[in-house]
Amino acid sequence: MKIRISYSALRRITFSVYILITILFCSLLIYIGKTEIQNAKLYAEHERSYVSSLLSCRNSLNQLDNSTKQMLQDPAPATCSAFSNDVISFLKTVNTLARMESERTPRTEFPASELQASTQLLFSVSETLSSDLASCRSDRQPFEEDLRQIIRTMDDLQSKLQGILKIEMDHAEIWQRQSLFFFSNLQYLLILFFVLTALFSVSASFLFGYILKKSLRDLSEGTRQISSGNLKHRFSQIQTDEIGNVMYDFNIMAQRLEQQKLALEKINRELEEKAAQLIEAHKHKDRFLANMSHELRTPLNSIIGFSELIIKKYQAPDGDQKTLVHSQRILSAAEHLLDLISDLLEVAKVDAGVMKPVFSDINLSDSINNVLMMLKPLSEQKGLSLDSDIAGKIMLKADERLMKQIFINLVNNSIKFTHNGSVCVKAFVKNKDAVVEISDTGIGISADDQKRIFKDFHRVETGLTSNYEGVGLGLTLSKRLVELHGGKINVKSEFGKGSTFTVIIPLEHELTSNKN
Repeated sequence: MKIRISYSALRRITFSVYILITILFCSLLIYIGKTEIQNAKLYAEHERSYVSSLLSCRNSLNQLDNSTKQMLQDPAPATCSAFSNDVISFLKTVNTLARMESERTPRTEFPASELQASTQLLFSVSETLSSDLASCRSDRQPFEEDLRQIIRTMDDLQSKLQGILKIEMDHAEIWQRQSLFFFSNLQYLLILFFVLTALFSVSASFLFGYILKKSLRDLSEGTRQISSGNLKHRFSQIQTDEIGNVMYDFNIMAQRLEQQKLALEKINRELEEKAAQLIEAHKHKDRFLANMSHELRTPLNSIIGFSELIIKKYQAPDGDQKTLVHSQRILSAAEHLLDLISDLLEVAKVDAGVMKPVFSDINLSDSINNVLMMLKPLSEQKGLSLDSDIAGKIMLKADERLMKQIFINLVNNSIKFTHNGSVCVKAFVKNKDAVVEISDTGIGISADDQKRIFKDFHRVETGLTSNYEGVGLGLTLSKRLVELHGGKINVKSEFGKGSTFTVIIPLEHELTSNKN
């Protein structure tokens, strides 16, 4: 059985152990530090008292030494009495020093008991000397012997006290070294702790890194499987940590992606079937329109021909005027219907890919002027000014018949929707493109209609356009003919103020096999 280690659980255990070790080590350091500091305080207090007593002994001994010198200079009862009092005072300080010394650890090399013995001897000699002086003996030999004994005892006391002072200084240095040794050991312990902590951290980092890399490799492999299209891949062994949560989310994501893929495949199949049906229906529609256009044009031509004959017959002064008016109406309606059928046939040819432009070098300026001459009577009939602003000779590769048809549709459209004012055509070259602008002062086009004006059979339905003829194919046909030349057409208009149609066609056009 393969055991999976939880990264989250291992992390919690490791940091718990680390915190526990840290707490124990810090507690140990605190305990050792408190103990040593307490011992140091007690030792320092005892040493302070002992040194204070030792200094008192030295001061008393100095006072005793002065009394001794005075007594040697003037051996009288008064000086001897002062000497005895100083001896008693010194003895008291020595007794205090001896009591403190019994409580010290370790004991000194020259114990205070020796000072006590020497001081007792000195006290005895001082008593003897006082007695000799009081009796006023003439024999000076005992008196001199007492003085020599006092001098020897004083020298011995000074020597022993000096030895104790030296030992105490050595003890102070030892205690200082011990304190430094403790703090040095404490420093080493801290360094050891930090080294162990660093080793523990590095080891834990490597362990965490290994476990994390392994989990991430599994996660990366699963991600590659899913991204390569294997949406059936699932993570079978999921850990109880953050990476496990990511694996679980990936499983859910893969499951949903698989479901969405199946749904998309089903929708794509349905769309492909619908697209095939629409393409087939579009082909049938194009064939129907093309065939019907041809079928309708033949009888319309006959109607137009017979209408023209009737009009010629009844145009004489003695002709039937009523028949003439009806014939003219029949001719006008037939010609309009023929134009509509021609536009419908042209659109069907473009959609079916049957219409192929015949590209040649043409003078766009001449083509536009011919169109304007053709439509000049129509504009004059409505009292409009038909102006042009053509920048010289503009040569480009295009189908001249289709170019004329484009501008006939656009200029005729502007004249039709303009009641007063003018229609102006501008042509110029800009950035290797031929640009033609047809501007009018007509009824204009709303912003909503501008978005749909080039769609099939779309008419601007307003109160101003309800009396105009047409089914909305002129602009559609113009746009598709412009696109056959690799160009584009756009419109700028403001309702009630007029419109401007802009045609942009490349001067050099490369006809490819797939260009419609």
